[in-house]
Amino acid sequence: MNYYVFKFILENEHYDLLTGLLSTLDFEAVEEREDVYLVYFQLDEPEDDFIASIDRFNDLIDFSYSYEKVENKNWNEEWEANFKPIVIDDFVSIRADFHPQNNEVLHDLIINPKMAFGTGHHETTEMMMRFMQEMNLENKAVFDFGCGTGLLAILAKKLNCAFCLAVDYDINSVTNSQENIILNDTADVIVKEGSFEKAEENLFDVILANINRSVLTHYVQDFSKQMSQNGILLISGFLKTEIQMMKEMFEKYGFTELETKQKGEWACMKLKCL
Repeated sequence: MNYYVFKFILENEHYDLLTGLLSTLDFEAVEEREDVYLVYFQLDEPEDDFIASIDRFNDLIDFSYSYEKVENKNWNEEWEANFKPIVIDDFVSIRADFHPQNNEVLHDLIINPKMAFGTGHHETTEMMMRFMQEMNLENKAVFDFGCGTGLLAILAKKLNCAFCLAVDYDINSVTNSQENIILNDTADVIVKEGSFEKAEENLFDVILANINRSVLTHYVQDFSKQMSQNGILLISGFLKTEIQMMKEMFEKYGFTELETKQKGEWACMKLKCL
């Protein structure tokens, strides 16, 4: 495998939006410079389908790009070195294990990302955590669907949920989540590779799903089947222009919108299962 760097020039500097879109293509690292946004991929070579996927993102963001082959290097390690801690009020901080402990927040979480999505830096993850800040999860059964780094599952356990199951189709995310769970002393969080079939017959009081619109709409019926009555569903990973469409879609399967947050181009919705 080779490494290719894609050099993006954005009209409105929507770097977070672009990062979220490109996360579906499994990039290795990103680097933000003053006049260009660099994204590294490990590929034999950029094939037509890959290039077409990037071109489709131009429907959402104005950008131009070029790409070239670069020397083999551990770009993932390079990316981790630039991972900066984030803090949400006095509620939670997210840091790597090489950062100093934060004693000014209620929950100081250690997340070593290894390129799994969900470090807290993206607007969607932040909005999910802000909703969780407002909720009482004590003694609740929680399902983290598409867990990425395991961040939301770990936070749910820190908020004293009774049971937490996290799943992801990507084995690298599962492994990363398991490592982060150990780092945060939340070893009773269960992580499995897969999808809703891993939930089996369990019903959940709270389901967390920070993924993307197409996956959310594909599994809307499964969300409904897996929720306890009056359960709460938090979803994010879709654009604010898609809020009405998402609301109408989930209403068809017994959900009602309670509140929607917006940040940047993204939205996060809190729904109740009736």
